[in-house]
Amino acid sequence: MNEIKDKFISLKGTPYLFPACVITILGISTLLILALSALYAFIIPIVALLVPLKLFNISSVKKIFIMGAVSIIVIALVVAGLQIYFVYSRTPGNLGSEYLTDGTVDELYGDTETTFYFTVDVTGELPENYTVYLNFTFPGEGFDPEYIEGNEMESLPDDNRTYYVEKELDRNPINHFFAIRMEDNNETLWNTTEPGFGPVILSISYFGTFMFLRLSTAPFLLFLLILSLLWWKQRLEDSKITSTSGLDEKEKELEDSCPKCGTLLKGADECPECDWERSDIDKKLAERERKKSIVCPNCDEATYSDSEACEHCGWEL
Repeated sequence: MNEIKDKFISLKGTPYLFPACVITILGISTLLILALSALYAFIIPIVALLVPLKLFNISSVKKIFIMGAVSIIVIALVVAGLQIYFVYSRTPGNLGSEYLTDGTVDELYGDTETTFYFTVDVTGELPENYTVYLNFTFPGEGFDPEYIEGNEMESLPDDNRTYYVEKELDRNPINHFFAIRMEDNNETLWNTTEPGFGPVILSISYFGTFMFLRLSTAPFLLFLLILSLLWWKQRLEDSKITSTSGLDEKEKELEDSCPKCGTLLKGADECPECDWERSDIDKKLAERERKKSIVCPNCDEATYSDSEACEHCGWEL
């Protein structure tokens, strides 16, 4: 795993960094979407953040934002395109049953002003009195009798075995389903076809725009929220470093003060305010303290630059 990560990190500073990061986000997101499609809105922003941050070792919030935003837009466009293809490449099929055949609709795609022409043929031996109905239904609603009212089909003048009805639709612009059924004069369900897809009264451009916004808005907002938390965390860490920088030097300056009047000596052997002067031992200790100019890489403690080993942990310098 570390070897793979090192390969990703090696792309930093090269023109391949941006496309490699975006492609990696797209690849991982696609695999996770296929496995966990219900979590689409959560998967995309998390992957868009973790790929550049963990795999490519990118800490710049601005760069992560650009790469993540591009990835979210590309994924939304691809998925919206697939949705358009699945919806607008479907056909109503030829609906049939024991006594009905070739049930279909002309002009499968249109708008609220389009008149859709439904037809069906009856076959076999039929009762004297029967009625053919067009039945609209929606996913999960079943065949509600409410949608049968006003949808009685008529036979063609020159062909009493072909029935038709013309309808305009204004409800649920997509995901219409229809079926055709026969009833005898006692209104008892006698014969019904399987459901067929259509019609659709939504233009491709409108549907594509709607799907793109639906697929991109939630992941993008969640991505911004997570990225804001990352930016806030980095700001806290930076402010902590800034606020504590120089404290060690200040402590050393305060320790190097005149024991008589408290004036900061700043390495001087004589106090500029009074007649105090360091003894030979104090001079040697002060000189020794000034030589504490390096930090041990093992324990992070200050140690003498002229020593062969750290005075705290014994690490060889």
